[in-house]
Amino acid sequence: MYENKYSAVKILFIIIIFIYGVFGIIDSQNFLLIKSVDLMFHEFGHLFFMFGGEMLHFFGGTIMQLLIPNVFLFYFFGKRKFYSCAVMLFWIAVNLFDVAIYIKDARAMDLPLLISGSTHDWNHILTVMGLIDFDLIIGNIVFGFGIIYFLLSIILGIYFSKNREEEKGLLD
Repeated sequence: MYENKYSAVKILFIIIIFIYGVFGIIDSQNFLLIKSVDLMFHEFGHLFFMFGGEMLHFFGGTIMQLLIPNVFLFYFFGKRKFYSCAVMLFWIAVNLFDVAIYIKDARAMDLPLLISGSTHDWNHILTVMGLIDFDLIIGNIVFGFGIIYFLLSIILGIYFSKNREEEKGLLD
């Protein structure tokens, strides 16, 4: 039986990811640790989706980058581990921030690419879709979703930092 008290470790971790998140929002280079892992998933997505046609190949990096943390989110949700779900929402937020930066760079193409001379995913995608002139707007919308996920992760992380029987959960 759990006591209905807040876990100091869980609260401390949420405070750490809140601070980490704020510094990452201010300067995305502060997300370097997570971005390195996410870059591997992004590049794997291109390989995984390369036989699905040109557009799916270009979208594949972003799809996989967002899919992996969502798989973990749904896994933890299925196990009724709601604190862990909140942490996964943070990981999704970080990926949304990263994708937003990449989208907003579609016209300028100032960001260094992993392989020099390779095609900028979002420049290609938005050009083919006739939306290249809206890269900043689309990127800012994605960034806004990142903010929502970030705030939701912190709020839910604090809420589920309370030691309770997670089996009873939110939906009971």
